[in-house]
Order: sequence, then C-alpha cells, then structure tokens
Amino acid sequence: MVKKQQMRWSLHGAHMLMQVRAAEINGELRNRLRAPFRQPELTVPPIFKPKPPLLRAA
Repeated sequence: MVKKQQMRWSLHGAHMLMQVRAAEINGELRNRLRAPFRQPELTVPPIFKPKPPLLRAA
C-alpha cells in the first residue's frame, strides 16, 4: 500500500513560502530574519477566511 497522493498547499501556506523564496532571491532574507518580529498583515480575501459552522449554514 503505497501512498501516491501529493501534499496539498493551502493558499496562505503557499503565499508565505513564496515570500521566503522572493526574499532569498532579493538578498533580504537574512536581514528580515534578524529584524524584530512583527505580526503579518492579513490581506487574504474574506472568501478564504474561515467562518464558524453556524454562520455558514445560515
């Protein structure tokens, strides 16, 4: 029994991975990792934000 299904990325996870790759290519990754932590700005469209089950059914 071999598992042949590939891993699937969430939209948010794929976006974060691309930010890391772009920062590495631009030579900014080292400076970003040394900077103090700040909360990321969520620019995900509201259609992708999770909703409580009761609001979805209404």
